[in-house]
Amino acid sequence: MKIQTISAWVASVVFVAAVGCDSGNGARKIDTATAPAQAVQSPEVGRPLEGKFASAELFGETGASPRWGSGWIDLASSINVAAGDRLRLKIGGTAKKVVVRLLPLGGDPNTSFGVVGGVLVVPANRVLEVPIEGARENIVQISVHGRQNPFGKFPLGANNGPASIENAVLLRAVR
Repeated sequence: MKIQTISAWVASVVFVAAVGCDSGNGARKIDTATAPAQAVQSPEVGRPLEGKFASAELFGETGASPRWGSGWIDLASSINVAAGDRLRLKIGGTAKKVVVRLLPLGGDPNTSFGVVGGVLVVPANRVLEVPIEGARENIVQISVHGRQNPFGKFPLGANNGPASIENAVLLRAVR
């Protein structure tokens, strides 16, 4: 896999992320039989956010598991998110519903630990905004899970397809 640059949607305030350069983040893959990484492209997003947000590009290595219908980005360095922040994810694949997980350093990628927002409906433009309701620290992987029932806990429907991450942006609430 190649290191991918994840493009940013530029909000009204420019945000410079202080995410460090540590690449030894301890992130693990969900499945060893992964699909090759694909080029990441920026979504066309014209919908303004309510409130003030600053955007930060997220960098990392993308991957996908056709077997589990999931995709992820192993972040180049860990991030912290706060209540009121949002993730803007461009969802690849054919999933109509997904589960999003923020995996902390040392977390087990084979569990549902870190799921945010429960079952989320993927909009027609495939750009999903995930509100962060509580602070989370040392996040090393962002993943999306499609197919019928991720982790055996989130029924998404018999005809739900796989999901992947094509683009990820952290939108920080300006406080």
